[in-house]
Order: sequence, then structure tokens, then C-alpha cells
Amino acid sequence: MKAAVAFIACLFVAAHAVPVTTTTSPTGATTTTTASGATQSHYGRCGGLDYTGPTVCAPPYICVYQNFWISQCL
Repeated sequence: MKAAVAFIACLFVAAHAVPVTTTTSPTGATTTTTASGATQSHYGRCGGLDYTGPTVCAPPYICVYQNFWISQCL
């Protein structure tokens, strides 16, 4: 059972990961940017049944599946 929950949590986190774009200029300089928009703070809710708020956590936190009703930025 724990393996199934861990697997589902991994899928949820992967589905709600922050999109990152990395570009390299002709001079070799690298720039990394993340998607803009609302982010949830530490311990904030980031998913679950009927949740309609931000689903992306502020760095360095990730959205962790707790149960069917709630996911939290940890």
C-alpha cells in the first residue's frame, strides 16, 4: 500500500512541477527561468479535491500529496 501511495505522489509531483526553461547564448552564458504566476507558500495547500488555488509551490518547496483531499507545499 505504501508503495502505491508513493507512486501516486510521484506522479502528482511530476504533473505539478514548475516548468523551467534553460537557454544558452552564443557566448556560452546560461539563463534559467521558471514559469510566472501564483505560487503557494511553505505549508500552504497546493492540491486536492475541489482545490482551485495555486498548484505550484514557491522554491524550494514541492507539492506533496497527502491524501485525496489535500496536497501541501513541503
